[in-house]
Amino acid sequence: MKLKTIILLTSAVASQAAVVTTNPGAAAGAHSNFWNATMAAGDSTSFSGDFSSWAWHDTDLGSNVGWRHTADWFELTLTTDALITFELNRVTDGPNSANAESLFPSFTLYRGISDISDLNDGDAVNEDRHIFNNIADTQIHPDAIVLEYVGHVDNTTESSASQSFTLTAGSYTFAMGGNTASQVGLTALPTDYSATISAAAIPEPSSLVLIAISSIGLLRRRR
Repeated sequence: MKLKTIILLTSAVASQAAVVTTNPGAAAGAHSNFWNATMAAGDSTSFSGDFSSWAWHDTDLGSNVGWRHTADWFELTLTTDALITFELNRVTDGPNSANAESLFPSFTLYRGISDISDLNDGDAVNEDRHIFNNIADTQIHPDAIVLEYVGHVDNTTESSASQSFTLTAGSYTFAMGGNTASQVGLTALPTDYSATISAAAIPEPSSLVLIAISSIGLLRRRR
């Protein structure tokens, strides 16, 4: 009787992530920016800017209300299905570093990208949507498409916020801002942030099975 040891191995080839250039787009009113990038599984990118300390949620306005014109927005076009990880961090050495402690970065992910070309064209109808819903479907302006809510990170205590989402190929928008409790009579402070986003391939079911088997290490079979 002889024992035969079978070793099951899964091979993984490390691929170098491509860096995607992120370009600031048209302003959404006041000081906010629209950043945008096209990415696929294996890509990553980063950018930085500033938004107000309660742009994502102004507690003085009630529940789930953010300021569209003082938040920043990131438009993402995914050309492949991917596991997206988005991270937003407080910056302590930027132009507004004196206000850093007042920033608790938070964000919302929506499905869809809005046409913002007419936001600053002098049309009051298109410029009156200064707020957005940070935990439900929302619109950038009344004539725009409805952005479909996917998920959010509501952060009131930490200097960074991060979340991963399994997304199909398509168009998405992140709304980013601060989540400090607002106070009547006080002005929101400009705060600096940095953002990173990475897109990883979604493991296929067969790959997950192989990984599970290989983790056992050695299988012995009697002959």
